[in-house]
Order: sequence, then C-alpha cells, then structure tokens
Amino acid sequence: MRYLCFDTAINNEYTLFRLRQEYAAQQCLFQGTRDENIWDAAPWLFRTDDDFYARLSHPLVKLDHCLLIDSPEPMSNLCEYLQAFIYRKEKGKELFFRFWDARVLHHYLAHASAARQQEFFGDMIDAVYLEKTAQQFVRLSLNQQRLLQAEAVPAAQLFPSRENEPGEAGQDTPAETMPGQAPKKRRFLLD
Repeated sequence: MRYLCFDTAINNEYTLFRLRQEYAAQQCLFQGTRDENIWDAAPWLFRTDDDFYARLSHPLVKLDHCLLIDSPEPMSNLCEYLQAFIYRKEKGKELFFRFWDARVLHHYLAHASAARQQEFFGDMIDAVYLEKTAQQFVRLSLNQQRLLQAEAVPAAQLFPSRENEPGEAGQDTPAETMPGQAPKKRRFLLD
C-alpha cells in the first residue's frame, strides 16, 4: 500500500482540507498523542494509489517536502509505528523528530548509523520516496544486506498516468547527493 505523508505546517490548511475531501483513508499522526489538538499543523497519512499531484492541481494547493511511504501494513498499524518516532530524548531534553518533512528524513537517513536506519524502516516500511523534481523521485529502502540504498525513480513509474510526459532516466543516486539537504543546525533532528 502507498501512503502520502503530508506536513500541514510546511504546506497549508487549504491543502489539508482538499486532501481530507479527496481521500477517505486518512489519519493524523498526532492522533492519540499529547499534541493531538494541533491537528491543523500536524503530519497526516493518506492512503493513495493515484497521482495526487494531478488530482489536486490548484494554485492554492501546496505539496512541498511530502513523503510517499510503501508499507504492507494497514494505516492504523503504520500510524502507530510512526508515532513511536515523534518524540525523542536527547541530552535530557525531549524533542520532535520531524521525520515527516522530507528534508529532515533525508538528512537523518543519509547520516544515521545502519542500526538507526534499520530501526526506522523496521518491518513496517518497504520504501520511502522523496520528490527530487516534478519528474523524478528518490526511492530510499534497505537492500538485502539491510543497508540504505537510494535510487532515482521516474515519476511515471510511481504515477502511471504520467507515462507520456518526458522524464529523467533513473540512475542510482548516492545518499550524499539526494535532494533537500537540511541546514546544519536543526533543533528537532537527531543523529
């Protein structure tokens, strides 16, 4: 199953409302946490198997720094699994780990130990896709040796309705050159 992980804080409430109208299978990642009252700035999961970019084409819709997650699990299980990563303790302080922001997750996975990478993917996540350009995504997954691999994936492969659009050839992309490099100081990112 494929899930869109949408960050309302980066994008906007209008897009959240449009997503909630279009996709019946949805869940706020803050649901059941102590921050569930800030749903309007929270990350959300939407079950989607279509080209949501095309479906929601409107000048006010923003879908920046979203993630696509492939998981064999139903939404409720995936949501519960991801909630375990929201709060992290670092040097006695509790911080948000904003993994739902593609820039943060890319930086984290590119610099994390193999054990941390494996902890994030576990048995629940098969792959995560980050948008590199409108026509190309980067697929992050663990290979057979359980090591992080990154590969370029044309948007037409993720969204078959785009098959006739020109795209970039898919080539392996090293983790160090993936999109969305985060600033060196991010108070909510843990390494």
